[in-house]
Amino acid sequence: MLLELFSSKYRSVKGAKVIIDANTGRSRGYGFVRFGDDNDKSHAMSEMNGVYCSTRPIRIGPATPRRSSGIPISVVVPQSDKVYHFFVFFVEL
Repeated sequence: MLLELFSSKYRSVKGAKVIIDANTGRSRGYGFVRFGDDNDKSHAMSEMNGVYCSTRPIRIGPATPRRSSGIPISVVVPQSDKVYHFFVFFVEL
C-alpha cells in the first residue's frame, strides 16, 4: 500500500518497506520509501506529509542511520576446531 501510494505520484520511487512487529505480525506504524531522485524525495517530503495511507495520516521525516556501537566489526572465518574451542563456553555443541 505504501509503495503504491508513493510510486503513483513519484516516478523515481525504488521501493518501500513497512516495518512489521515480529511477535504480532502487524505494522509497527512506520516505514521507509527509497527514491532514485533527490528532487522527488524533497517534493514527497513536503507534499505527502499528512496524506492518509489507509486510515492514518502520514508523518514524514528523513531517515536517520542507526547509532553505531563504536565497536569495530570484522569477519573472521576460523577453522572448525577453533570454532569449537571459542563457542564451547556459550553453547553446548
